[in-house]
Amino acid sequence: MKTIIKTICLCSFLMLNSLYAQQKPSYKVIKEEKLSDKDHDKTMYKITFKEGKDGKLCQDPNGKWWVHFVIGKDKGPFSKEEALSELHRIAVEGGAAAGQVGAGVAGGLTKKKILVDKNGNKYYLDKQGKKVYVK
Repeated sequence: MKTIIKTICLCSFLMLNSLYAQQKPSYKVIKEEKLSDKDHDKTMYKITFKEGKDGKLCQDPNGKWWVHFVIGKDKGPFSKEEALSELHRIAVEGGAAAGQVGAGVAGGLTKKKILVDKNGNKYYLDKQGKKVYVK
């Protein structure tokens, strides 16, 4: 009976430890700069992540945090950790989505199938079979 209880406690401890490890943020902020401009009554901050991606957060007078969008309305309210996580997700996924949109537009303009080489560069084949790279 004691071994069963010890096993259950050990399994519970390992599960909680694993759950805690999953909750650690996957991003690292290397620079947080308070900007002099304001968005209405919100204080603006420029956040730079380890990957070189950056974005802006706003903090309203009540202490709530918002992800700042240049076009459209801000997303929030969040706690600061939630806002940083959302900003990082948008910065990383947004860059990948922009590349996909660019390839789709190029494919629509050229009426060609867009291919990707081993370096991640997008191209299509012209009538002679030569690679034409797309920006």
